[in-house]
Amino acid sequence: MDISIKISDRIYQVFQSSEREYGGILGGYDGVITEFVFDKGLCNENIGAYIPDVEFLNDCIEKWQDKNISFYGIIHNHLTEYAELSNGDLKCIETIMNAMPSNMEYLYFPVISSKNVLNAFKATRTNTGICIVSEDISIMERSI
Repeated sequence: MDISIKISDRIYQVFQSSEREYGGILGGYDGVITEFVFDKGLCNENIGAYIPDVEFLNDCIEKWQDKNISFYGIIHNHLTEYAELSNGDLKCIETIMNAMPSNMEYLYFPVISSKNVLNAFKATRTNTGICIVSEDISIMERSI
């Protein structure tokens, strides 16, 4: 996953001392993440569960399209020191991928831990379903 340093820094800053799970969407150009929109999500009593505000995020993605910004995925934090996908995350990713237009080949689903560890996961459509793999993160020194 290629991400501009500006967006990488912003993500670390936003999630640095979260007291509940939050998230957001990622977008960009030419395969590089250059955009991030933070989402507090929908109100729920479980501080360890991020429920995206789909209407808000879809409006943001629609505005991005007018600027030729591509949607690249969804990020969220975990309140634990582990930046791995939970079973709930995996089910959510599969649902999102199955709802995407057929020309959407892959999306990223990074997770940031309470210890500010960021791990990237790439979900790709295959003939047998959705394949989710860990992916290295490359910080781009310049914005695209």
